[in-house]
Amino acid sequence: TIWETLRPETKVLAIVLAIAEFAVPREAMPVLFSGTAPDLQRALESLRPFVNETFDGLTLFHTSFQEFVSNHTDTETYMAASLERLIQWLRVHATASLSWRWLHAKEFQAGNPRPLIDSTNRAWIINSIKDGRPLHAIEELLRLACHAAMMQSDYCTALFRGMSADQIEY
Repeated sequence: TIWETLRPETKVLAIVLAIAEFAVPREAMPVLFSGTAPDLQRALESLRPFVNETFDGLTLFHTSFQEFVSNHTDTETYMAASLERLIQWLRVHATASLSWRWLHAKEFQAGNPRPLIDSTNRAWIINSIKDGRPLHAIEELLRLACHAAMMQSDYCTALFRGMSADQIEY
């Protein structure tokens, strides 16, 4: 019922927040939202009751709402364009930590597994640990890279990524 009452630009903004899966900085909104400034302002105001705003940025208020939005038929319409804008923003404007964690995962979600598979090598693992990256994030990316390699029938790479994720977990 809530979804049906939202204006189209509000739905687009909700879709952007849902597919991001991380707190999106407020200053990223003009790049991620394809509309006019007044449309963006109206969408932000309309979505305010359904958004948490923290120091890091905006997220949908609950994971169940995020899942609903991600799986809604309206999302299919805007997914490719929203995901491409998100990938571009991660490449160019995001902080190093956001880009490190999300860029290749979102590229994989958009259908390009190579950057994720190629980047998660032994040197990446070592550098990620040395740089103090969260171990759970390293493990998640390795598991995603394992999945991506399996989809490409690259079983040797998949085995390495999966075993590395297991080692980090334990």
